[in-house]
Parts: sequence; C-alpha cells; structure tokens
Amino acid sequence: MMAEQHIDDGIKRGRKSAPPRQCAVTRDTADRTELIRFACAPDGCVTPDLKEKLPGRGVWVGARRHLVEAAAAKGAFKRGFKANVVVPDGLADLVGDLLRRDAIQALSLAIKAGVVVTGFDSVSAMIAKGDADVLLQASDAADDGRQKLSAKHEAVAAAAGRAARTAGVLTIDELALATGRANVVHAGLSRSRATDVFVRAADRLARYATDAPIGRMAGLFDEID
Repeated sequence: MMAEQHIDDGIKRGRKSAPPRQCAVTRDTADRTELIRFACAPDGCVTPDLKEKLPGRGVWVGARRHLVEAAAAKGAFKRGFKANVVVPDGLADLVGDLLRRDAIQALSLAIKAGVVVTGFDSVSAMIAKGDADVLLQASDAADDGRQKLSAKHEAVAAAAGRAARTAGVLTIDELALATGRANVVHAGLSRSRATDVFVRAADRLARYATDAPIGRMAGLFDEID
C-alpha cells in the first residue's frame, strides 16, 4: 500500500517474533512493546533506542517515566551494560520528547495517507457518518468543545456496538506541527493501518507521560488486534 503499511507490518512482525525482555529496574519480564531499549554510544553515553536498531548490548526498561528515572538514579544502566556508562541529565525527559516526536510523526503519516480530517464541523460530520475510528483532540483545548465531540463519538460507537477510541496526547501547537495547519483542535481518523500506527505511538506516549500501569489504559484506547 504505502509507507504506513510497511511500518505497521513491521510492528506486527516484531510483536510476533521478538522474545520478551526483562526490565532492568523491576526485573519483570514483558513484551518488548512495553519496554524501552537503551544502547551505549561509543563515548559511553546511555542512549534511548526506541527503534531498537542501535548496535551492541541493550538494556531494557519499562516504558514508564518513573522507571526510567529509577534506572538512571539507581545504577541499573551500569549493571546492565557491565560498564561505567554516562547517564545524561534529563534522560527521562529525553525519552518523553522522543515518544512525543514519534506520535507527531505517526499523525503526519496518517495525514499523508488521507485518513485524517480536522476542524470541529468536519470531525462532527465524520463521527455522524460512523467513519471516525479515532477522535483526537488537543490536550489544551477548551472542555466544552471536547466534551461535545466526545459524547457524540461515544454515542455513535455504542450504537454500532464498538468502543469509542479517543486521544488527547498532543497540544494545539503539536497538532499544528503534524498537520501543517494553524489552530487545529479536533481531528478524526478513519480506520486504516496508518491510524493504528498512530494509536500505538499515542498510547505509548500517554502511558509514559501518565505513568499508567502496563495493560489497557482506561479511557484512552482499546487494545488493537
């Protein structure tokens, strides 16, 4: 299909074939989609490897902000790499920024795939037709408009016998960056592979930013098959 399909297929193949990994902080074993890989750069600096492509030994940490902070503070990287590595200041912030960048990029790809509409009236019409798979609203938008579209989205989804998937992980400025349009507050995404790629990126960002527990995050997204 397009680049988006390739990305999504890669995620699915990785989920099926990759063995689980152990968090360096909790020592719990989990699917690697619930963890973040860190690599050691040639200069000995600990580096987030969200794409899991950097060479050498990797240290895995649960994809939660407090776990990354704990790994940095309690010597988990030194033990994991078995070396005197350098942990950069603000590592947890850096990871959060990278996850946010991934979500913005995934939304941009969904826009290029032609599956995104923006603007209150256009999104409302999309919802009414039953075409809105995901309702995306700016995290810093006014409550009134958000609540109206959310209620409509939930009602239409319930009538169709499916869950209403909603997200509010990006700000107005970040939505503008992704869409190339000013003052984007509301967006709707139709069902597509590109939408699912965005959902996974946004869900991972939300879990990290809110320190939500592993597993389904109530009120954000349903699990994707």
